[in-house]
Amino acid sequence: MSNDELHDLHSMSTRNFSDASNHENQSRRKIREVSRSASDFLRKLSSWSDRDDPMLLWKALDTLELSELPDALAALESASLNPNLRLSLMKAAVAKCSNQGEIGSVLEIIEGGNYEGDLLRELTLAAFSGSSSSMDELFYAVGTFTESKARESALAGLRFRLIRDKFVDLKFLDFSKTPADVARIAIDAVGTNLASLSSFDQRRIFKEVVEVGMAIDASNRDEVSVLDVFLWKSAKSVPFDVSWEIYHNNIDVSTEMRKMIAVEMVKVDPQKAIEAVIERNDNTEDLSLIINAWRSGDPEAFAMWASADPVAQTGIIRDLLLTHKASTAGIADSWDLVSQIEDPVLKKTIEGKVWSRERNLLHRAVEENPEGALMDIVAGKSSFKDYWLEEAMTVWMDSDSQRASDWYQNIRNSIPPSKSQYISASFAKIAASQGDMSSAREWANSIYDAKTRKRIEAEIEKAGAAAN
Repeated sequence: MSNDELHDLHSMSTRNFSDASNHENQSRRKIREVSRSASDFLRKLSSWSDRDDPMLLWKALDTLELSELPDALAALESASLNPNLRLSLMKAAVAKCSNQGEIGSVLEIIEGGNYEGDLLRELTLAAFSGSSSSMDELFYAVGTFTESKARESALAGLRFRLIRDKFVDLKFLDFSKTPADVARIAIDAVGTNLASLSSFDQRRIFKEVVEVGMAIDASNRDEVSVLDVFLWKSAKSVPFDVSWEIYHNNIDVSTEMRKMIAVEMVKVDPQKAIEAVIERNDNTEDLSLIINAWRSGDPEAFAMWASADPVAQTGIIRDLLLTHKASTAGIADSWDLVSQIEDPVLKKTIEGKVWSRERNLLHRAVEENPEGALMDIVAGKSSFKDYWLEEAMTVWMDSDSQRASDWYQNIRNSIPPSKSQYISASFAKIAASQGDMSSAREWANSIYDAKTRKRIEAEIEKAGAAAN
């Protein structure tokens, strides 16, 4: 073998040995780095000073292991850190370790730390919200809490996890053994997560949860309704199904919830919403809610339907549309619309509303110009009927009784009895309220309209009885 060949062989051997040595050194270095990184958080925390960058602790937190959590929490609690930073790091440490193993182990560590009050609740919430444990383990863990505020935190953490993981499957839960508050959280989460499902799955799961919710409510009558919570949550996903369940099972829900359901039904299909309510119970309140929601949400489409669809021209729908028109039209037109309403309940309701609007207009007119307002009614130049003279004089007497009395005494003889009788009614009412029954009865004798006289005499009688 030549000298050159021997030199090449020696060089190759040297390189191989060097490579092997470098590889071994790198391996040893990596082992040392892993060893150091596993305790990096505690090491940095032990040497922490106010001059250090908090980001160093946040970065080092990634190296924390479950076995180190007790030491980490104890060190954080005693470290000279800003209180908000300390709490944030403690929660982050708990959440990170909870994500590594069983939540039961983390909860044991928290319990072993003898934490109390707000800190205990915050760490408990962090443990549940960060946990990677199975749903079975999470539900079981919540059941181990008996202290009310810590349990509330556990429930909040459970809810976070259920919503984050798009939880919708209740089949694996034994609701005969599940506490009502835990069941409520699970069903609440399902209601929230419905929106992310297909329409087919939404209806299927909705039906399953309604059955479960009714069963839970039946056995927990003193608790907040689980079903009510779920209906609130699912109304935006399956409003027609929610509406049907309410009617089918005679579920009592608030007016606010009915309004929300009406709005959501109208968003899907307003005409179908109207037909659904008519088909189920012809409920005028719910029909009114739907019509209001449609008219507010899409006034142009609503107006086209109201003027062209035969459904809008008959029965309760027609009366409701007349009612809505009467609530915004001018006073004279409103009274004309009211006269066309056939449903007695609707008619009485809208009569009261139109009367209140007219009364408010009268008050404004009297406040601006009392003499002019009353004289316009007396002369027939006003849209107000004669009987409004009673209210007009009462308003004026309340603000300036002397001026009002002097004005009436000066023109009393020039006003026809058919009109002045209503002013007499006002004076009779005021005299009775002041305890002057003699004057009240004298004024009442000037009233010729039988209905008005009967009402005023009843008020005088009532005031006299109260005085005695």
